[in-house]
Amino acid sequence: MIILTQCPHCRTVFRLDTLTLTGSAGRARCGVCDLAFNAIEQHVPEALTDESYRAEHVPVAESLDLIEPLAESDVTETAPLPSAVPVAAAPAPEFSFTQPPAHRHMLGLGLLNASLLILLVLQFTWNERDLLVLRWPAATPLVAQMCQWQGCRLQLPHDIEQLKLASTELAVDPSNSHVLHVHLSVQNLSSHTMALPDIAISLSGDDGQTLVRKNITTAQYLTQREHRSPGIAADTEYPIDLTLDIGQLNVSNYKLLLYYAS
Repeated sequence: MIILTQCPHCRTVFRLDTLTLTGSAGRARCGVCDLAFNAIEQHVPEALTDESYRAEHVPVAESLDLIEPLAESDVTETAPLPSAVPVAAAPAPEFSFTQPPAHRHMLGLGLLNASLLILLVLQFTWNERDLLVLRWPAATPLVAQMCQWQGCRLQLPHDIEQLKLASTELAVDPSNSHVLHVHLSVQNLSSHTMALPDIAISLSGDDGQTLVRKNITTAQYLTQREHRSPGIAADTEYPIDLTLDIGQLNVSNYKLLLYYAS
C-alpha cells in the first residue's frame, strides 16, 4: 500500500510503500533536510493521494532513507537527566495580632466597675430614700431631685414593728354620755423618726360582742391637735387623743390596733 508521509521539518512529502516500513518500524530519514522521523506517524491526509491535487499543491520527493532499528548492543545508555534540585518553599507569612495595651483593658474594666457601682448606689438610694434622708440630712436635696424626676415623694419610714402602744385609756365625756375620749401613747422603738400610724378601734359591749369598728387615719386624728408632728422621733412616745361619737351604743370595752395603710 502506497502512502504519503511528510517531513515535519522541511515539509517535504514522500511516497512510500508501507511494506518497506515494516523492517524499520516506520523510522525514516528525510533526504532533503536529513531529519529522522516516524514516517507512519507523519503520513499526510488521504486527500493528498489525488494526483491532480498533489500536482497542484504538494511537491512530492522520492528521496527518503529508511532507518534500520538499532540492536540492543548498539543502544547506549543515555546519561540520566540531572535531578531536580528541590527548592525550599517560601515560608508562609506569619501574622501577628497586636494586643491592645494592658492599660486599655484596665481602663475599660475600671469604667465598667464604676458604672456598676453608680447603678448600685442609685438603686440603694431609690429603695432606701426615706431612711437615707433621716440618717444623712445633707442628702435631702439630691434625693428630693430624684423624686421630682420619678414622680415620687419623700416620706418617713413605715415600719410597724418599731411602734407599740405604751398606754391607752378610755373615758366618757362628762357633759355628753354619747361621746368617748380615747387617750393613747405610741412609742417609737427605732433609732430614727417613724411615720405616724393609722389606728383601728373596736368597741364592744358587756357580752364581749363587737358593736362597731372604726379606722382613723393620721389626717383625721391630727386635725384634733394644734401641733402636727411629721412623725414620732426616735425612742420617744407620741400622745394621741381620739374623740368618738357612739350614739346610743352601750360601750364597755375597746381594742386598739396600729397599722400603716400604705
